[in-house]
Amino acid sequence: MYKDRNGNIHNNDATPTGMISFMYNTLPGRLLLKLTTRPWVSNVVRGYMRSSVSGLHIYPFIKKNSVDLSEYESATYHCFNDFFIRKIRAAYRPVVEDPGLLAAPCDSHVSVFRIEDGLVLDIKSSHYTVASLLRNDELAREFRDGWCIVMRLTVDNYHRYSYPDNGVKTGDVFVPGVLHTVSPVALEKLQVFVENQRVYTVIDTENFGKMVQMEVGAVCVGRIVNHHGPGPVRRGEEKGYFEFGGSTVVLLLDGKHFTPDTDLIENTEDGFETIIKMGERIGYNEKYQG
Repeated sequence: MYKDRNGNIHNNDATPTGMISFMYNTLPGRLLLKLTTRPWVSNVVRGYMRSSVSGLHIYPFIKKNSVDLSEYESATYHCFNDFFIRKIRAAYRPVVEDPGLLAAPCDSHVSVFRIEDGLVLDIKSSHYTVASLLRNDELAREFRDGWCIVMRLTVDNYHRYSYPDNGVKTGDVFVPGVLHTVSPVALEKLQVFVENQRVYTVIDTENFGKMVQMEVGAVCVGRIVNHHGPGPVRRGEEKGYFEFGGSTVVLLLDGKHFTPDTDLIENTEDGFETIIKMGERIGYNEKYQG
């Protein structure tokens, strides 16, 4: 279940939870799971979603998920993937401009976790170390007592993502792996974020210290497309996009320069993800607050 920023509870989720529950909670399902999480399966699905035949799925998807195409830039969709990575008009995703407020990099369902107890995170009953996420012990130590923000995208979300603040980024680091779904059912069963393929970069931000921005692939989302190499980046500038399916963006921030908004902390503690739109504030640096 989710809460919006006004505290209202929502139950809707475009994820096919029945099939996912079967795969992760039954023996026959787990046998099927070994096949579906292989990257080559996602490559096959991606090939289909790039074919003209896949365009037949566009209208049913629009109807089922109440997509308002007037919010998006005019385009011709030759396949479902063209539609899936459609670009939204800037007016529908305004980016918070206050330099003391961190801007959400994507539309998502958000949870926040304190990094403590030897850099261990407890996410949906699975324990992670930051080092296992990054595969870099030295970098992981820099986020001791910091915050991990997990931003889970479902198939009906906008699947382009941006930079949360101005800064200078390193090159991308690719971590190979399989491609589990990122639905809560899977997160409760497996250490999905250390098993899945992922890409991250380190950003020295203007207002929040050092930050890691990580994109995690998921089943049928083997392809993460990032636009830039090392160099300066701007708040709200598009960083990249996910091709078809659900996926996740993870942010790591140090606790000296960043504090998540109170509602995100409280909702996570109460077992709710918070519905966020790209560009909204998700936390702050106290030195900028009145």
